[in-house]
Amino acid sequence: MSQFLPKGLQLPAYNDINASLLITKYAEVKTEAEKEDSRKIAEYSCKGKSRSQKILRYSSFPKAKMVAMKLGGRLIIDQSGGVQENSNLCLHPHFGFPMIPGSAIKGCARHFAWEQWREAKEEDKMNRAKGLVEIFGFPTGDPGLDQFLEGTESSAGKITFFPAMPYGSAPLEVDVLTCHHMDYYSPNAEKARATDDENPNPQFFPVVKAGATFEIVVAPTTRGNDSLAEKALEVLQTALEVNGIGAKTAAGYGWFEVDKSATESLLSEQDERATEQEKSSLSPLELTKRTLLEIEGTGFGEEAIRIISEGSSEEQRALIQLFQGEKKDEWKNWKKRAKKKPKLKERVDKAGELAKALGEELI
Repeated sequence: MSQFLPKGLQLPAYNDINASLLITKYAEVKTEAEKEDSRKIAEYSCKGKSRSQKILRYSSFPKAKMVAMKLGGRLIIDQSGGVQENSNLCLHPHFGFPMIPGSAIKGCARHFAWEQWREAKEEDKMNRAKGLVEIFGFPTGDPGLDQFLEGTESSAGKITFFPAMPYGSAPLEVDVLTCHHMDYYSPNAEKARATDDENPNPQFFPVVKAGATFEIVVAPTTRGNDSLAEKALEVLQTALEVNGIGAKTAAGYGWFEVDKSATESLLSEQDERATEQEKSSLSPLELTKRTLLEIEGTGFGEEAIRIISEGSSEEQRALIQLFQGEKKDEWKNWKKRAKKKPKLKERVDKAGELAKALGEELI
């Protein structure tokens, strides 16, 4: 079975084991060229027009609210658990690029919201608590908050937190954590002090390189709304900037900052999709009218001349209706100028004949 992994990340040759489990639990991290560059593992770009990229872009979800955020430090995600998982990094189970699970994204936002609630003034605590429950649901599992809201009915949150996917290149690197006092920290340690005569024990593990940009996306459920989604995104963005996400955040890992350029591109793509969806719902006649209205300056007049002479019946009907409505002033200008320009008069007369043949009338 084919496995889609970044170049340099390789799997053992197990044929009868679930591929997703192999990738997420037993991926063997190897350098692409250990002698030439022992730090770089792999690089994968999720930005572009590939089929997988279209499938994975949660920013295309209806009513999605989004921001692009760039890693200010290396990212260590999904390495908690037992010894075998400690060499792990959260990779997409089919395409192999690094990602941040939606559960981690939601947990990061919820923890920050809880911190805000805990530090709020007494008169503000109830409003903050209710807003937190609307976004994340109840019970929250956060210390003190569930007791504060005792008696509240159980409910699911009204916001969906999507996994964070790379927007552009997301290179991986090898990081190292070295224990200098193995004997001292051993469960059966006999040493009372950590001395400098022990052998250091370096542990290598994969991380996402600083500078990678991720799409941070939330969306309201059927019970939510745009305003609540925008509030949730604001909380999440601040959480990623202030607290970061993943392991070793206190040591400078996992913190983000807004990537303004990428965010503008994401929002532009969203506007384009919305426009295309709106156009797809229009009738052929309305779509033709919309297309004509989008033509700026003298271009509309040139296109109108073409349609009068050789346009399809759909185009001609759309043009006549525009001359009756949105482009009425343009039609009046044509008629006024036609008195002194014979060629234009021919076109005006032809447009009148077309309107009559279509059962319309141009005044």
